[in-house]
Amino acid sequence: RYTTTVTVIDGLGLPQLCTLVLGSYPPQCAEGIEVVGWDWTGLDGSETAGIVRWGEYVVVGTYDGERFTITESPKPYVAPESTPESTREPPPATTPCPPPPDGWGVVDAATATEEAQNAAIAYTEAQPDYAAVWVDTSINPAHAMKESEINADTLWMFFDPTKLVLNVRFTGDLARHERALRAIWGGALCVSMGERTAAEVETIRAALQDELGPRVATGTLGAGRILLQVVVDDGLQQRLDDRYGPGLVEVYALLVPTD
Repeated sequence: RYTTTVTVIDGLGLPQLCTLVLGSYPPQCAEGIEVVGWDWTGLDGSETAGIVRWGEYVVVGTYDGERFTITESPKPYVAPESTPESTREPPPATTPCPPPPDGWGVVDAATATEEAQNAAIAYTEAQPDYAAVWVDTSINPAHAMKESEINADTLWMFFDPTKLVLNVRFTGDLARHERALRAIWGGALCVSMGERTAAEVETIRAALQDELGPRVATGTLGAGRILLQVVVDDGLQQRLDDRYGPGLVEVYALLVPTD
């Protein structure tokens, strides 16, 4: 048996657990799993428009590789209460380099700008040994702002180039790349070693998509990792860890075993 929280859309044919919902009105299920035994009778939390009915539910049932069969009454999904502002934490740090003795900060204010950041990223992505590029915003104090303080005039603070660490990863000659980047970018910088180039990671991602078929969605994450979205993880994460080494592929399963 499996469980998940998902949008259920019913209009033509069997209802579906929608793995990809189009933002139309009414919403459409671009990709989904047909549901057997679905019954709207007495079920709260749905909306209707014409012949289409939909809602977000916590479901429990069995999956045979093609269809999901309901075994317990679905429950409308209730979003958790917002984290109190006083206990809200910044996003976790994703920078592998140790911080400088004085902490992460600006080295040259004149080149700690959005334009310079974009130029540094363009340099990075143009290198044959380019592996990955991402930003770590965990040092940005804006994450401690109260929700009432976030508006059109303050939103820019979350993307302030002086309050982030630009992470770049190559497969070789880090010293040369760091010198080149320091001539472009004056903000916080971490240059680290990657195991595979971005081109190699993309080749693996495309091969996995072909190997695993249309029920699998793939994408790339920061630090040169691959996200693999599947219906059920039948040991796939372990097999891919054995094949490529831990950390390259992150498997996310829509359906989670209940036992």
